[in-house]
Parts: sequence; structure tokens; C-alpha cells
Amino acid sequence: MSRIRVLCRHCGHVVVPGDAIDLLIWSDEPDPEPSYYSFRCTTCALRTVMLLDEPQLQLLLAHGARVRRYGAVRRQPSPSPALPPPQPGRPPLTHDDLLDLHLLLEQPDWWDHLLAAGEGRPRGAPGGQVS
Repeated sequence: MSRIRVLCRHCGHVVVPGDAIDLLIWSDEPDPEPSYYSFRCTTCALRTVMLLDEPQLQLLLAHGARVRRYGAVRRQPSPSPALPPPQPGRPPLTHDDLLDLHLLLEQPDWWDHLLAAGEGRPRGAPGGQVS
């Protein structure tokens, strides 16, 4: 396996395996962007990202560096994840319900309020303590 001498911004020159180097190459035309290489230092374990020129690109490719292409992201909106159907006889959860829960969790006695709600008692009703 080829080993390449690279410059870690923290440790200085270190030697890493060729296949431990990622080449980040712009893949969209006509707007070429700079390419980079990145690696994790074998001494300090920090990731370093450096600009890459054409001669460096050819050298790193020859020594087994991994190619990662990047460019303008053109994604189709993903569908919402499938939610389980609401339980029979209960209304579905709404954004307002979620906001109410968030506000309730900011209260110091939120657990008592939830216990009271689960037992069908109004907030503040006695008997919500757990032993």
C-alpha cells in the first residue's frame, strides 16, 4: 500500500496511507470550483482539508486516494416519513399539541401535569404523585 507524506496543520509533515486520503472534486459544470484533499492525521487524529491542484490530484489518484464528488445539490423534496395512524377514538397529534407539550416540559411540575392528564383529571387535581 502506498504511503503519502502530507502536511497536518497541527503536527507538520506526517505519513498516511494513500487510501486514507479523500479527494473532494467539484463535479458540476460550467462553474468549476476548487478541489480539495482531506485526511485524518495519524498523530493527532484531527482532520485536515487542503486545496488541491492538478499535479497533486494526479499523484494522489495514482496512490489510491478515494474520490468524493461534490457540487450544487439538486435534490427533490423527500416525502414525509410515514406516521402511524392515530389510535381509534383519539384525535391525531397536531403542531399545537407539540407546542403545548414543549411549554409544559419547561414547567418544574410537568410530570404531575402529565400524570393528571393521563388519569383524566384536570391540571392541579390531587392524586398525581407517584410513590
